[in-house]
Amino acid sequence: MDLYTELERIFHPCGVAIIGASNRPGNLGGFFIGGFLQQGFDRSQLFAVHPKEKEVAGIKAYPSLQAIPDNVDLALIFSPRDSVKGVVQDCVAKGVKGIIIITSGFAENGGEGLKLQEEIADIARAAGIRIIGPNCIGIYCPESKLVNYAGWMPQESGPVGMFSHSGSMTVSFPVAASLNGVHFSKVISCGNECDLNAADFLEYFGRDPNTRVIIGYVEGVKDGRRFLRVAREVSKTKPIILWKGGTSEFGARSASSHTGALAVRSQVWDAVCKQAGIVKVDCEDDLLDYLQ
Repeated sequence: MDLYTELERIFHPCGVAIIGASNRPGNLGGFFIGGFLQQGFDRSQLFAVHPKEKEVAGIKAYPSLQAIPDNVDLALIFSPRDSVKGVVQDCVAKGVKGIIIITSGFAENGGEGLKLQEEIADIARAAGIRIIGPNCIGIYCPESKLVNYAGWMPQESGPVGMFSHSGSMTVSFPVAASLNGVHFSKVISCGNECDLNAADFLEYFGRDPNTRVIIGYVEGVKDGRRFLRVAREVSKTKPIILWKGGTSEFGARSASSHTGALAVRSQVWDAVCKQAGIVKVDCEDDLLDYLQ
């Protein structure tokens, strides 16, 4: 299966399981369920997974993925870090197609976190399952009603595709842009990129008929040669506007602690943008100005 089809199954899933969702105040999984329902997501295709809850936000809860009688294409994992590996193994057994790991404490912490992240990626890769994250805040796709932080995010779709290494920016920027009449097809919080990364998202947006402009905030680039090759090709047909964080010494340390990403020196980044036809911006205000 090619990359475009794999990501389409994440953005337009039949069956979504929210693992680790509960009715406890402040539980993020329960918050996401409420947000999906608020957006109009089909409640018959939404499942909560928790060992003790009977229902969450009015949605039936199951003690495990295997207990869900329907197919599950997409699993969102909110479980504690040390349980995530077992949950991913459950996803393999269930035949899940895509996983979004919201949980943090992996490569951005180094040591055991990095080792655990690599083990999780290996398990999913062997089963042909694609992962977004870990350490991310999910995806935003108004068309399919998959909307993180639904109380704030616009319900209207638009022509802009976005990927970002800053989770908070995947919420704040679409809201700010919508106030200026700009709406989004899809937004991706990249997280640590243990599997799918910025080059993959760039390639996907290049092929997505609903995306006409591509923007992003990046703190580091994995597989730089592929990123450059994909950007060169995509920029022939769609504008790419990127804000690069982590170019200063302080910013590099911040980027590493945030996503575990390796920073790219400013001179190298400037050269990449020139060679690939990328429009380079240096702050959020400039990103919005160029987008408009």
